[in-house]
Amino acid sequence: MPDRGKLAVVAMFAVALAAATFAWWWNYSRGQRCLTFYGADAALLIRTAPNVELLELSPDTDKPEDRTVARLVVGERTYLIHRVTTISQAQGLIHARTSLVDDASFRWDAASGDCAGEVRNAIRFTDDANNSRSTLAFDFGCQRMWYAERQKSAALIPKVAQGWQSFLTRQVERIKGTPVNNSAD
Repeated sequence: MPDRGKLAVVAMFAVALAAATFAWWWNYSRGQRCLTFYGADAALLIRTAPNVELLELSPDTDKPEDRTVARLVVGERTYLIHRVTTISQAQGLIHARTSLVDDASFRWDAASGDCAGEVRNAIRFTDDANNSRSTLAFDFGCQRMWYAERQKSAALIPKVAQGWQSFLTRQVERIKGTPVNNSAD
């Protein structure tokens, strides 16, 4: 009869291997739809880009004489970029980024519908070393997120939409120098 201690070690090793395999499979499978939506390079950039910028937008006034102002096309609308702020070190950004590459953050079966919301903010992820960027614009009225480079959108689940709206509101208030209300709603 084998030594009980050796048998216990083998059993623990087998359980640990099974748990590690399950954890790998779980993490791999929870981002596959996002990977398809963004593409591998953009998904990696969203997750790891060293530079993250908050773009504050306003509707394009369609003044042809002022084409020096940067614009962002989202769906069928064009927005003026009136302020760009680096938020690479913002509190909560790591968790916010994670939500963007997690399939559970989106309602993949939701149709785009006729919702006519408005985009006020976008986040641009850039890596100058690779000359790459991905821009995500948020329409909180319709709870949609737009991937501007591919002109694709996906519906956010309400909790994620509210989380991003709260995160961006805090960043804009910080930029403007107004106090942030940290009370729980």
